[in-house]
Amino acid sequence: MNRHRELLIIILLITLILLSLYADVNFRVVTYNVLNFSYDSGIARYDYFQSVVEAIEPDVVLLQEMINQEGADLFLDILNSNGDEFDAADFIDGYYTDNMLYYRTSIVTFISQDTIQTSLRDISEYVLSIGDNPIRFYTCHLKASQGSSNEQQRLEEVTILRNRLNLLPEDTEFIIAGDMNFYTSSEPAYQKLIADEGDNGRAEDLIDEVGDWHDNPVYAPVHTQSTRTTQFGGGASGGMDDRFDFIFASYGINDSIGIDYIEDTYTSFGNDGNHLNQSINAGTNSAVPADIADALYYASDHLPVYADFVSFGSTSSHEEEITHSPLTKTFLGFNYPNPFNPITNIRFDIKENESGTLLIYNTKGQFIESHQFEAGQHNFSWNAENQSSGVYFYKLQTESFTETRKMILLK
Repeated sequence: MNRHRELLIIILLITLILLSLYADVNFRVVTYNVLNFSYDSGIARYDYFQSVVEAIEPDVVLLQEMINQEGADLFLDILNSNGDEFDAADFIDGYYTDNMLYYRTSIVTFISQDTIQTSLRDISEYVLSIGDNPIRFYTCHLKASQGSSNEQQRLEEVTILRNRLNLLPEDTEFIIAGDMNFYTSSEPAYQKLIADEGDNGRAEDLIDEVGDWHDNPVYAPVHTQSTRTTQFGGGASGGMDDRFDFIFASYGINDSIGIDYIEDTYTSFGNDGNHLNQSINAGTNSAVPADIADALYYASDHLPVYADFVSFGSTSSHEEEITHSPLTKTFLGFNYPNPFNPITNIRFDIKENESGTLLIYNTKGQFIESHQFEAGQHNFSWNAENQSSGVYFYKLQTESFTETRKMILLK
C-alpha cells in the first residue's frame, strides 16, 4: 500500500511538472520614477507607495531616482508588506540617482544584470526568465528639460542603448521602460528608438499616441507628470501636462511566440484624462479612488505606468497550438481595462476535457453572478452598469484550477 501511494505521488508530481511546462504566465510590468527615494525620504512616503503598489499588483517593477542601498532595501520592504514575495536586483550606485528592478519570485527567475554607461545617468540591463521564456529589461532616466542641447543629449543616450540592442541575437525580446523626458514623438531620441535600421534593436511604443504631448489636451489621458501644481519634496510642479514615462517593447513582440503584449492594457495609472494642468487628486478622479489619488499625489511627481504581458508556455506558435491542438492548460488573465466603467474584459483558457465557472463577488464577498464555460479560449465582457463603484473579484474555477483576481469599477 505504501509503495502504491508513493508511486501515485511520483506520478502526480511528474504530471504537475509537465503541465507547468505548458502553462501560460500573465505578468504586469510597471515603471515608476519614485522621486529621490532614499531611506529618509522614503520612510515618510512608505504608506503612499504601499497603497499604490497594492492597487497596481505588479510582477516586475522598474524604478528610477533611487538614491542609495538603504532606499532600495526599503522599497523591497514596501513591495513585500502586502504579503507578496518580491526580490531585487543589485543596487548599483552611479551618478546622482539610479535604477532598480524588483520581481515577483513565484513567476520570475533573475538571470543577470549589467550597466550601460552614458555621460549622465547609466541605463540598466536586466535579463529575466518568465515562464521559461527569456526577456531583457532596460531601465532609463534620460536627460531632462526642453531645448536642442537637451534633446541632443537624450539622442546620444538612446544611441548608446540602440547600439547595444543592435548586437542582440535575432528574435531577442526586450522591454524598455523609464522616465524618457520626451516632449514630442518627433524628437530625435524617440525616433531613434523606433527606427527601422535593419537590425534587431528596433523598439515599438505600445500605444498609438504619437504627437506633441506637452500641455496638449488631446494627450491628457497619457500624461504622467506632474501629479502636483505646487512644488514640494523636490518634485516638479505645474500639474499633469507631460508624457515622460514610457514602456516600449521589441518591434513585433506580438508574434504569438515567447512573450506577447496584451493589447489595451497600457495604463498611466491614476490618470482619468480630466486633470490637465491640475494635481492628480484635484476634485474627483474617475480613474482611481480618492485615497489612491492622494497616495499618487504625495508619493511622487510622476505617475506609474504599467502594461500586461503573457509568456506562452510553448516555444511553438501559440495561435498554432490553439488552432491545431487541444488546450493543455487553464489560466486566468488580468481584466482590461482596469479600473473600468462599466465594461471590462476577462481573458481565460480552460483546458481540454474540463469545464469551468467564472464567478464575480464584491469586496464584502457577496456573490454577484456566475457564468459557465466549456473547454477553450475565452474573452468574457462583464457589464457592471447596474453595480456601484468599488472593488470586485472574479474567480475562475474548474475541476483542477482555482484562481482569483481583483478589479476596480469606477463611475
